[in-house]
Amino acid sequence: MSRFPERDASALVVVDAQQGPATALVGVAAVLAAIADLVARARLAGVPVVWLRRVDAVLRPGEPGWQLNDALASEPGELLIDHAWDDGFIETDLADVLGGLSAGHLWLVGLGSETAVLQTYLGALHRGFDVTLVEDAHAAADVEFDGCELSARQVVALVNRLVWLDQAPDVTGELMARANVVFSSDEPDNLEIIALAQDETTAE
Repeated sequence: MSRFPERDASALVVVDAQQGPATALVGVAAVLAAIADLVARARLAGVPVVWLRRVDAVLRPGEPGWQLNDALASEPGELLIDHAWDDGFIETDLADVLGGLSAGHLWLVGLGSETAVLQTYLGALHRGFDVTLVEDAHAAADVEFDGCELSARQVVALVNRLVWLDQAPDVTGELMARANVVFSSDEPDNLEIIALAQDETTAE
């Protein structure tokens, strides 16, 4: 249960799915396809999609590499938020945007498993959101640190394990495979509207 009991909606937050970051990541094509699938399903369910875009010395607004990857595209009305820190909440209006959407729960996907994805996950929990990381919808690069070498697959697995074991008071961090993600909305979808119309016709 999030710290916002009055917020009963969810949002899909897509982290740094940009052209530049994608070039250095392993297995990124499959992850981008997974993200595209989740974005399409969220839209059909009426779940808002919020896009985070990294801005730094290499990824400058309007320059090559900063734009969303060619496999993805935002739609009119969807929010795009530029951020300079790994945690997408720092020095941005992301928290306010999510509050305006009445979102107490976040679905999280993106590029940069151990950097922006993990830090935004932790930032969301710290700020009181429930968060579900989609375990097969984030990507990493091979990493070398302090004499240790980790493959991209190991980095993704490590981040997934950290989330899987994560516990915090009042909020829920969860790990879920894309195949198990079910977006829901309080608004009736097209099939429900058709069924209601048919019931009303039958009753008459």
